[in-house]
Amino acid sequence: MKAPDQVDLKPSVDVLVVGAGGAGMTAALAAARQGLDTLLIEKSAYFGGSTARSGGGVWIPGNYALKKAGEADDPAESKKYLDAIVGDVVPKVRRDTYIDRGPEVMDFLKENTPVRFTWVPEYADYLPEAPGGRARGRTVEAIPLNAKFLGAELDRLHPPYGKAPANLIITQADYRKISLGMRTLRGPLVLIRATLMRLLTLLLGKKMYAMGNAIAIGLRKGLVDAGVPVAYETELTDLILENGRVVGVKVRRDGATQEIRATRGVILGSGGFEKNLEMREKYQPQPTSVDWTTGAPSNEGGGILAGITAGAQIDLMDDAWWGPTIPLPNGPWFCLAERNLPGSIIVNQAGKRYMNEA
Repeated sequence: MKAPDQVDLKPSVDVLVVGAGGAGMTAALAAARQGLDTLLIEKSAYFGGSTARSGGGVWIPGNYALKKAGEADDPAESKKYLDAIVGDVVPKVRRDTYIDRGPEVMDFLKENTPVRFTWVPEYADYLPEAPGGRARGRTVEAIPLNAKFLGAELDRLHPPYGKAPANLIITQADYRKISLGMRTLRGPLVLIRATLMRLLTLLLGKKMYAMGNAIAIGLRKGLVDAGVPVAYETELTDLILENGRVVGVKVRRDGATQEIRATRGVILGSGGFEKNLEMREKYQPQPTSVDWTTGAPSNEGGGILAGITAGAQIDLMDDAWWGPTIPLPNGPWFCLAERNLPGSIIVNQAGKRYMNEA
């Protein structure tokens, strides 16, 4: 039985996008704003995916937020940085395109969503000592926004990985100060300010969100304004091929399978395979466990597997965005402050330091 807010599945669209995370929603919005009849399908009951569970940092050099802060550097330096840390693992034309065209994507989101970005002061590039690296950083994050404009659709926001203390609206820039505790006045002042803002938003009836939540909410509003339907609990099972070309998808919803044609293309934005133990054991270093990841629970590699079945090439399957986690009864804890505070080290069960915390 279809949920009350579930959309009907048309037999044919121009563009079909798989996955309602940050990548999928951006792709669907771009297609719709080109005048294409677009449908977005999502395996889970939520929008946002791992984007909604993340800190929401975006690394796109030269964007409008960096220019406003006076922190936009020469694109040649950003390219030099990617050349040094990525190298030929990714073709140079693709690396350069990311730097050259990335700011256009940020402008597009500014024009078509309520998301606004700001520079995160001194959030250094991951390898600032590499050629082209920047200690002051190139990372931006979403400015907190009021999500009341989504109405009941806000209930579909993916549950967060972890909430800020006392449900306060905290940004990445704030965490840097809070993590220092009582060493300086900046940490307590940030908490006082956040507490006052929380009380004010409650009095005004606002629903404020920050970090990855703010990005996901803003993108979802963009889809609403562009008229893009989102079919939740609709899982990709196969790609439909004709004469070696993908012409549509097979999906499963409420136990029934249905075909949907896509006359202009299918875009796979369905996330990784961090929750698929079989794929982790096949492609990644051992030992491994699905209990170590903080990614979206629905990330089981469905889009990747469909692509492999259709004959697509794969690469870099042994790599990931790695980060130490500590398994706890209520789920893994992704270590951030534990790794970067002065004098902080991480030890194993024998009390021995076994890693470079940085």
